[in-house]
Amino acid sequence: MTKLAKWASDDGQITKSGLSDGRRAKFLPSVVGFAYDWLRYECHLGNIGYKVNIRVIDNEHRQLFDLVNTLHQEISQGKGDRVIGNTLSALIVHIGEHFPTEEKHMRQCGFPGLKSHVAEHERFARTVQRYKQQFDDNPDRLNTDSLLNTLKNWITDHILKSDMEMIPYLRGDK
Repeated sequence: MTKLAKWASDDGQITKSGLSDGRRAKFLPSVVGFAYDWLRYECHLGNIGYKVNIRVIDNEHRQLFDLVNTLHQEISQGKGDRVIGNTLSALIVHIGEHFPTEEKHMRQCGFPGLKSHVAEHERFARTVQRYKQQFDDNPDRLNTDSLLNTLKNWITDHILKSDMEMIPYLRGDK
């Protein structure tokens, strides 16, 4: 069990206002806020800024958000190493399927930023692999805050910036 999961399970369930017995989760304020940030991002996925309007890519982005939300919930609820490890593995598999799909569409529309976009994908895939290896080596030593923040920041920044650059090319505007 990760340190975060131990804290959560030793002190009760984390809720929006704090712990299940009404105490504030002073030791995990960023994590409690993080959970609701993710839910907000997920709700807006179809409404603002996250759609590239290629159905397969938008669906895969939603799956990516869902996997990271699931990982966050499992860590917060102390689900156990096997469950968390399985979700990390599923995330790696999804990345391995999603990135080639996105790159195929960029290649087909002649997107000039393909090379740098692929490099971003490769760096992120290596980063997630490193976190998974750290988890496999010793789950208690994995910095779950760092993992979750890395996932959140990369995914939202990548979709809102890098992926948005390809939209005019996908639409045929350029």
